[in-house]
Formats: sequence, C-alpha cells, structure tokens
Amino acid sequence: MMKPETKHTTKTQIIRWMTAVICTLALLLACVPLLTVSVSAHIPVYGKTLAAVNLRTGKGTQYSVITVMKRNTTFMMSDRSDPHWYRIRLGDGTVGYCYSAYIDILNDCQTTDYVNFRTEASTNASIIKTLNKGTRLDILSFSGKSWIKAKTADGTEGYVCSDYVDYIENPDIVADSSVQTSGMFSLSKKSLVLIVGKKETLTTAGVLGTVTWKTSNGNVAEVTSQGVVSAKKAGTAVITATDTKRNKSLSCTVSVVKTDYDKLTLSTSSKTLNAGSSFTLTVKTVPAGGKYTLKSSDTSIATVTQAGVVKGLKGGTAVITASDSSGAVTASCKVTVRPKGTISLSDTSLSVNAGSSVRIGITKTPSNLSVKWTSSNNSVAGVNNGLVSGLRPGTAVITASDEAGSVKAKCTVTVHSVSSGYVTLSRYKATTTAGKTIYIKGYNGGYWTSSDPAVAKVWDGFIETKKAGRTAICYNDYYGNKAICVVTVTDAAPIKFCYSSPNSATMGSKVKLIAITDRQRTGVYFTVKDGANPTSVMGVRKAIEGNTIVWQGTYTPKEAGTFKVKAYAKLGDEWETCSDGVSDVYITDKLNPKETALERLRASDEVIHFIGDKEGFVSGITYDTLAGNLPTLGHGYVVWEGQCFYDNLTKSEGYALLVKAVNEESYTKRVNDMLIGNNIYFNQQQFDALVSFSYNLGTGWTYGSDLKTILLNSWGQVTVNDSTMTGRVTSSDGLNLRSEATTSSSVIKVLNYNEAVTLVSTTRYNGIWYKVKTSDGKTGYCSSTYLNVSATGGSTYIARNLNNVNRNALITEMLSYHHAGGECYYGLLYRRADELEMFLYNDYATDGRSNYHNFPNPPCISW
Repeated sequence: MMKPETKHTTKTQIIRWMTAVICTLALLLACVPLLTVSVSAHIPVYGKTLAAVNLRTGKGTQYSVITVMKRNTTFMMSDRSDPHWYRIRLGDGTVGYCYSAYIDILNDCQTTDYVNFRTEASTNASIIKTLNKGTRLDILSFSGKSWIKAKTADGTEGYVCSDYVDYIENPDIVADSSVQTSGMFSLSKKSLVLIVGKKETLTTAGVLGTVTWKTSNGNVAEVTSQGVVSAKKAGTAVITATDTKRNKSLSCTVSVVKTDYDKLTLSTSSKTLNAGSSFTLTVKTVPAGGKYTLKSSDTSIATVTQAGVVKGLKGGTAVITASDSSGAVTASCKVTVRPKGTISLSDTSLSVNAGSSVRIGITKTPSNLSVKWTSSNNSVAGVNNGLVSGLRPGTAVITASDEAGSVKAKCTVTVHSVSSGYVTLSRYKATTTAGKTIYIKGYNGGYWTSSDPAVAKVWDGFIETKKAGRTAICYNDYYGNKAICVVTVTDAAPIKFCYSSPNSATMGSKVKLIAITDRQRTGVYFTVKDGANPTSVMGVRKAIEGNTIVWQGTYTPKEAGTFKVKAYAKLGDEWETCSDGVSDVYITDKLNPKETALERLRASDEVIHFIGDKEGFVSGITYDTLAGNLPTLGHGYVVWEGQCFYDNLTKSEGYALLVKAVNEESYTKRVNDMLIGNNIYFNQQQFDALVSFSYNLGTGWTYGSDLKTILLNSWGQVTVNDSTMTGRVTSSDGLNLRSEATTSSSVIKVLNYNEAVTLVSTTRYNGIWYKVKTSDGKTGYCSSTYLNVSATGGSTYIARNLNNVNRNALITEMLSYHHAGGECYYGLLYRRADELEMFLYNDYATDGRSNYHNFPNPPCISW
C-alpha cells in the first residue's frame, strides 16, 4: 500500500501539465522577442544532474532524502554559496539540496571588466592570465559566494571572482520536473571555438528518448556518442544532437583554429608607471621563437611597440595583450598609468633638534598622486611620509617627488645638536629588517622616546621596528639631556625562520624542510646544496598562525653529511632569500644511536622537544627572575644586548627559534668541542643530555668543573674498526652490481658467489643497498641481503668512553646543579633527574619528579 504522503502523478495529469506549460511558453514567445544571448547580473542559473542523485532536506548526507533525481534532470539553482551543497528548485516547485560533485552548470558567464584568472579561489593565488572584458567562460562549478571555477575557449581552467562576471541566459534552458516529462530539449552550447588537438564535451537537457550525435565535417571536428567534440584541423563544422523520441535536433557551430604555438607568457601581469614613463615587456613563447602581436586596449592611455616597449601617456588603465595569429593563445598585462601632477611643500626650510621630529606639509594634484620622500643625507635626517626625524647635527635636503622623479619639491632641514649630559647608550647606531626588535641598554636616563614611532617604537630599550625608514631612539633624563641611537630599518625579510626535521636525520628517512614567512608571501621553495646539482623542493602552505605562514617541503637525502639549505619566498613576481632563510640539514649514516664514537653529533628532535617542555613557552619578552632578570622569550631563549630578534612569537616561531638556538649558538658546538677535543667517545643520548644541561645552565662547565673532571675520568676499552669493511656475495646465482641504489637502474656487472668487495660506505642507501668497490676497480650498489659484511684490521685500546663514566659520581654531581640565586628549586632538581635518565637510560620523558631510578637526595633538598 502506498504511504499517505506519497504523491501520485497520473498520465492524464502529466499531459495536462505539459499542455499548460507549452501554451504558456507559446504566449510568452509570441509577446517577447527571442534573443540568442543576453547578459545580466540577475539571470537565473541552471544546472543538470550528471547521474542519479539524492535531493535532501539539508546540507549533508545526514539529512533525509526528498526524492532521487534521475540523470539529466535540469533545475534552477537558488543558493550556491556553499561549494559542496547547492540549494535547487525543480520544475514542479520542489526545493532541496544536492551534492555539487554530481552537477553540471548549464549557464556560461561573461567578464564585465578586465579581471585576473587565478590557479585557486583566492586573491593570494597565482595569476594564470588577465581576461579581457567580454570574455566568455564555461562555468564548471562555484567555489563559495565569491569565486567561480571556469574554462576559457582554449581549454584553460582557473578561478575568476564572481563580482566581475554576468551570467549568460540560454532561452532553451527550462527547469525540468522530477519525472523528466517536461522541459524543452536543449544543447549546452550553440557555438564553440576549439584549438586544434583540444576537446570539449557538449551536453543536452530535457531529453525524452536517446541522443544521437553527428558532425557535418569529420575532418575538422569529430564527435563521440557521448557528445565529446575533438578538434582535428582548422575550419568549421556543425555538431548536431538529435532527441530520437522528440525527433528534434539542435546544433552547435564549432570553429577550429590552428595556433602558432602552445603557450605565451609575459614578464609581468601588472605594472604601474607614471605618465611619460615607459618599460619593456618581455614576451616568451613555448616552443621558443614564435611570432606574436602586441596590442593596447586604449592607446590614449598607454601604447606598445612590437618590441614590447610600453609608454604611459595619461592617467588610467589599459591592458596590453600579446596573441598569436589565431588570437586563441594570449597573455595580458594590466598597465596602470599615474597622471602627471604638481607638488608643493609648506616650507622651503626648517630646523629640528636631534632626536626630535618635524612635519612638512604637502599639497599635490591630483589628490591621489603617489609621492616619494627622500633625504639627501640619511645620517643627518630621515623622512617618512613628510615626517622628518633629526638624527645627527647637520643639514639635509628633503625632496618630495612623483614616482618618475619628474615632479619635485624641496625643503632644507637643519638639525641642531642636543646635550647628552651623563646619559649614555650601549650603542649609537643599529640596523635591522622591519618586524624585528633590537635590544640596547641605556644608562643614567629615565625614559625612552622615538622620533618616528611609525618606523620604530621603543620600551625599556627594546626597539620594535614597524616599517622601512630611519628614526632616532632616545634615552632621556628629566633635565632635557638625551643619548641618541640612530636606527635604520630596511624592508621586511622574506624568510623569518628556516629549519629541518628531524634535526638529526638518518639515510633513508624523509626530511621536512620548514620555513616561516609573513602573510604577504605567496610561495616558498627550498634548495639543498647536496652536490654539483643542488636539490630543489617546492614548499606547501601548511598553516596560518597569526601574521605568519608555515611552509613545508619534503626532502629525500642523497648521502650522509651536513648540507646548506636555503629557503626562497615569493612576493609579487620576485623570489628572495635572506640570512634567516639559511640553515643546515644534517644526515648521518650512523645506524645505531647508542653506539659511541668520536663523531660530531647534532641534537635530536627528542631533546629539542624535551628542552621546549622544560623551559615552557612565552610569546613575548619576559624577565627571568631566577637568572638575574635576563630578558627571555620563546622557550627560555636569552636576549642579549645588541641582538635583533622577532618578538611576540607564534608557537611555531618559538619552536623554530629553539632549533636555531640549539644548533647555531654555543650549546651544540661547545659540547662537541669539549668531548672530541678530549678524545671522549659518546653516543646520541649522552650528547643530548649534556646539550640540555648546557641550554639550561650555560656552557661554562665545559671549560673547567667537577662535572668535566668526571667525564674525563671515563677510561675503558674501545674497539674501533679503523681499516676495511669487506663483503662477500652469499647468493649462489650471483649478485647484480647496479649503477644506482634501485632495481630499476642499469647492471654494471654480475658478482660471483663468494666474490669479495670493499664497502665504500657503511650507509644502507634506501635502507637496503651498500655502495661497494670491486677488485677490478668498478664502483656500484648491491643488495645488503646477499652480502656478508665483516670488518678487518680493527683495533682495541684504552680510551675515554662515556659508557664507562663513574655513574654514582655523575649522578651526585649533576643533581647538585639545582640552585639559582643561592636558593634550592625543585624544578631544577627534577630537570637534572630527567637529564640523568636521558644520559644513562635513553629515557626522554619529562617525569623526573617521580625519581623512578631512586637517585639519592642532595644534602640540601629531597624528593
């Protein structure tokens, strides 16, 4: 029995409903002229199902199903702001939600202005090209309220902002009912331009029977039974779709063009210049050497020669387009021309005291004229948007000009000296990049000031830089005396931090290369100098934290060693790096981290995380009361006078700073130097424990202390394989010697059973392969599975080895380092216990307060 709420549609009702629709349409068509294409922001958008799909009551599969729409059901889209679920209305008035992946958009759109065509739905995404006004696009899908994924006539796919398009009405599209018995037979396109070799799929709607396809000229364009049109050669062909039940045919005229080359690019996609100025566009074709035509959309604003020289004539915007002879392959550059104007200043001469500032008034026409301010003597006076900072006694000419330097106005500024009295500074000049903080110290003063807080502000000697420029940072007493530090701020650095993880990596592992930038950068890539041809790794945006972006790439080591890594960030069309974008990647072929050796090590990820947990995290400058009020930030990072650093860190920046401090400051280097310099054999866990100890207490103990004496008295037997590692083939069928560490590489020769080879390295490449040398001098790679390796010529002797350290003496001595300012602190005692557990037991857990190994109580404190 049918459920009460189920609605039956009888055959008679269907016929009556179809008759009413046809009559209504006939009346409308009789009254309204039929237009082939019309464009409006209010045109309804229609879609069609690509398969049978559920219509649901809400956005998500958890909502109930209203009905199942058959394939090729057409409907009107009422809400497409959600990129995954569209709200639609069927021909019978039913409203619901369907999943966007199964929907084909039937309308095209047309650009209303010159607009960027991008790789992603974001203004931060790369620009594929600039579309001309009136460019027709095939809508593929909607990406939220503001973006449309679309395809151009040459088949290029990308994203365009929906604010700059109008939808194109197709009078043949009528929303179909859920039973597919109404609606007019329609074809997705009436005309189509295709490049030779490209394909396009035509779709139909309102089909009652089956659709047959044919072409008028198969030499020009072919069509499959699914409506896929393939362009063969230049010319015109008519593609016809026929609904066999309606016996109605619709056609699409296909124009096939032959292009001169595959791709065309310009040196820049946008440029701003002053009227009267010029620049040169570089044009490249793929393949190279193709001919092209350059054209300006408005020659009254900007002209272009065929050599690419663009000249600005008057204020406004013009688009320079390069195209091949067919007009199908294009690239464009949007040129904004600033109008010529006038500039006048409020004063032709002014005076100011060093450490103070004075503003110069300006009048300009037009009001939006871009003005550039310069100082003839940056050591005397700096200028920022008309605000002049007195830096040192002397005279400087301040100039305001347009970007081209053709319109100028000048003011002579005299800077007078001031008394410093007894006020002094730790330094009197400093330079850093915008966004960093500089720490200086002042003496015998009372308060701090900046002549231009927009360039840098100051508190307690911490100079927070804001933008490029020059300012006078003053330490003042209350009698008018001041000491001045002239601070020069350059543009923000492209990279804020760069490091690798794991910090100490092994062959065969995947290494993450990590960079942190400000949010203005749109891309990052890394280079690893690991041979004659450095490895390049593209970065992927992994996270946005505050005003920073975290980027990550994956690097596969080629061999063991320490290799320089550089990170480059993109701003506009430029890729740049800096000193903060340089770090090292450390790859070891030491397979057993517990094995002791005289080998320089790097701190492991485990100990870096351990230090971070123990130190805690603060984003901004905090005074450490246990360390004599030293300023610290991040994970216990101490800031010293004269340092330039990033303040107000995100957690990712704090960890990056910790990695940088452990690797590049004295901790790792000094521990390595002390151990190796005294011929003390050590392993990773022992090294990590001493690095943590040094990070917390400093490295003074390595120069002379009871702890150092205990480590020096770690004598014992050491066995060293210091001559030859030999391998013998164990396979009775022989063993392939290959050119690379992979089975897909070429075979150099086949090694015989029991044949001996010498290991070039003990590293197992890709975890399997040894690099070996044969008796006849051939070098290659063979599988370790079929090689019996032994050492010859090893030696045993007495040496210092931390495996032989006096455990009781070490425990007692390290636990004694739990004081600060003459006071006992449990936190320091627990940390010493954790470091002993790391050293002795390879235990990196931060659980020292539990004292699982029953370390003895120091005389002054107990667990």
